[in-house]
Amino acid sequence: MVMAKQIDLKLVLEDEDARIFMDGFNHPKVTQKKVDMFKKAREIYRNNRA
Repeated sequence: MVMAKQIDLKLVLEDEDARIFMDGFNHPKVTQKKVDMFKKAREIYRNNRA
């Protein structure tokens, strides 16, 4: 069997892009939409675990 060759993704952020990314990573914003999403994910997990 022939397997597909893995794609090596290298993402490099520079300057302002890197600052924006790290700021969002270090200081995440919690919104009601995100809270609701995690509640739904938890509900799905609990309903489907073995």
